Amino acid sequence: MLDLQTGSDLLTLEKIYRDALWFRTDAPEPLIGDQDCPHLAQTYGLPRRSCLTVFLELHDDGSVKCRFERCLAFTFSTVDNGLKHLREHHFGNRPFVCLPENGRTW
Repeated sequence: MLDLQTGSDLLTLEKIYRDALWFRTDAPEPLIGDQDCPHLAQTYGLPRRSCLTVFLELHDDGSVKCRFERCLAFTFSTVDNGLKHLREHHFGNRPFVCLPENGRTW
């Protein structure tokens, strides 16, 4: 269970992210440590990884858990799998170009 300060900070970051230009344009999210990454994210995120890592909890065994309350039972084997979950299920962010088999973008 998250303490009240952490929960409050994560709610603040969620709002900041949803209002961010990168989010609204489906651009890649900033990395922890980037100039355009909120300072508050430095407290919870993984250095030089997506700013969305603030919503992941890394365990000693290498597994990763989603910090969103409705997902506390979900555990992932890698940070990348956790980020994929966050993008698809919580933020709907699609920062990747769809490249069909013919190799031409849409």
